[in-house]
Amino acid sequence: MRPRHSSSLQALEETTSPSVKRPPVKRGTTTRRQALPWRTFPRRQNHDADVDVGDLRATLEAHRATNRASIIRKVVIYGEYQSPFKRPAVHYVSRESGDAEGKKEESGHAVYGSGPKATVQQRPVSARQGQLSNMDAYQQTSSLGTKGVREYHGRYTLPVGHWSLGDSSVEDMGRPWLDHLDGDCGDGLSRLQAEIIAFEAYMTPTSEENAAYKKVVHDIQLQARNTLPNSPIEVIGSHRTGLSTSLSDLDFRLSLPEYEKSVDQRGPCTTRPEAQKESLRKLILLSNALAETGGYQDLELRNGRVPIISGTHHGTQLTIQVQAMSDSTASREYVLNYLAEFPTLRPLYTLIKTMLEMRNLRDVHSGGLGAYSIFMMVVAALKQSEGSIPRTDISRQLLSCLEFYAKADMHRYGISVDPPGLFRKVIGTPSRKIKEANSTDPISRGQYQIAKLNREQPFLLCLQDPANPLNDLGAKAYAIKHIKAVFRTAKKMLEDRIQVFDASPPSRAKNDRWRRMALLDLLVGGDYRWFRLRREGVARWAQRPSQGEESTL
Repeated sequence: MRPRHSSSLQALEETTSPSVKRPPVKRGTTTRRQALPWRTFPRRQNHDADVDVGDLRATLEAHRATNRASIIRKVVIYGEYQSPFKRPAVHYVSRESGDAEGKKEESGHAVYGSGPKATVQQRPVSARQGQLSNMDAYQQTSSLGTKGVREYHGRYTLPVGHWSLGDSSVEDMGRPWLDHLDGDCGDGLSRLQAEIIAFEAYMTPTSEENAAYKKVVHDIQLQARNTLPNSPIEVIGSHRTGLSTSLSDLDFRLSLPEYEKSVDQRGPCTTRPEAQKESLRKLILLSNALAETGGYQDLELRNGRVPIISGTHHGTQLTIQVQAMSDSTASREYVLNYLAEFPTLRPLYTLIKTMLEMRNLRDVHSGGLGAYSIFMMVVAALKQSEGSIPRTDISRQLLSCLEFYAKADMHRYGISVDPPGLFRKVIGTPSRKIKEANSTDPISRGQYQIAKLNREQPFLLCLQDPANPLNDLGAKAYAIKHIKAVFRTAKKMLEDRIQVFDASPPSRAKNDRWRRMALLDLLVGGDYRWFRLRREGVARWAQRPSQGEESTL
C-alpha cells in the first residue's frame, strides 16, 4: 500500500539531511507540493558530501562543481593538461586617436591609438585590370573578441577601369576641361577656381545630349503607359534636380497610387509586404515590355527591399533604373533649396562625384557612396565652413571640404547636415534622461537612432539625412576609409601644386607649358577617350527622327 504524502515527504527529508529536523505536516492541510501527483516528484540523489549545513553559498558552489565535472572532459597528453577548446586571441583597438591612418610602424601595419597594437593580416591587392573591388578594403583585419572589428588602412588609389591612363600621358588625353578655361589666372587659388568652373562646363550635357535624354525618357514612359496605365513613372534623381552630367544614369520611380500616402491622410506604406509584391509584379510586366522592344540590353530585375529594374539603352548606352520606392519629394526639395543657397555647390559636387567615380568609390553595392550621399556631404562641409570662407571662394571651399572629411573622427562623431554640427555616437544604452530629452525633438531622436555605434565597423560614416532624420546616408559605405585617404592625399597634392604655381615666374602666362598645366590632374585627371566617344554616340543618336510626344522631365 502506497504511503500517504505527509509521511513520505517527512521520510524523504530525513533521508536527505538527517541532521535537520523539520516539523511534520499536519493531516488535513493541503500545500502546493502535496497537491501534485506522486509521480511528478523526481527521485533525489544523495549529495551528502556537497552539503554544508552552516554555509549555503559553499553548498551551491559544491553542487556546481559536481555538475561541471560530469560534462567537462579533460584531455591529458604526455602527462600535461591541454584544453580541447581554443580561446580566440583578443586584440583591443583604441579609439582615442580616431582613425590614425597616417601612423605606421616600420612593418607598414597601421597603428590605432596608443594601446595594444591590433594584429593585422595582409591580403594581396586585386590586380585585375579595369576593376577595383572595394572588398579589398578588408586587406587588414583585426579581431575583437568573437565579433571582428574589420579595421583596415585606407589607401589612395589612381583612376581605374576606362579612366586609367596606363602607359599614356595625362597631357595627351586627360585634360579636356582646359578647353573651357577662360582668360589668364593670377595666383594658384585663382587658377584652381577657374579650373573647377571649367570642369563643370565640360561635364554639363550639351543640347544634343539633352535631346537624347528626353527621347529615351519618352520611350520608357510610353512603354509604361501601355503596360501599366494606372501606375505612371516619373523621372527622379539628377535629371530632375538639374545635377546631371554627361552620361548620367536615367532614374525612374514607379508610382503605386493605391499604396501611397497623401499629405494630410494616413495610409498603407509602400514598404509593406503586399505593396512590395504588387510593385514587383508591375516591374516584371514593365521589364518584359522593355525587353520585347529590342531597344534595351542587360535588363535585370533585382528583388530586394526596393525592387529595381536596371539595364542599358541600346542606342545611347545610357544606364536606366526603374524602382518602386517611396515618394522622394522631400529629398528633392532639400536639394533644390541647397542649390539656391550655395552658388558653388553644383561645381563642387560635380568635381568630387567624378573624382570618386573614377576610383570606383561611387558604387553603393561595393561600399561606395551614392550621388545623394555625396551631395549632402558637400552641403555639410559648406555649412561647417560658413562664416570663415566666403560663399563664392570655391577653391578654398574645396580644400576645406577635403580637409573636413580627411580629419573627421568617424569613430566618435556623426555629422548633421541641417542643423549643421556633430553628434556623438552612442555606445551602450543611454540613460532615461537622455531618452526623454530626445523624445520631443525629431532631429535629436533621429540622431539617437542612427548614432548607435556599429561594433563590427566603428569607422563608418554617420551622416544624417535632413529630409529623413532616421536615415543614415553612410551606413553601408564601408569603403569610407579609402574615400578619406583619397580626400587627404588630394588636398596635400593640391596644396603642393598651388605652391609650385605661385612660385613660378610672372611670365608664365606667355608660356604654353604653364597655360596647359592643370591643377585638377590630381583629382580628375584620366583617360577621357572612351568618355568622349560615348558622348559623340549619344549626340549622333539624338539626331535620329523621333515619334510621339515629348517626355515630361
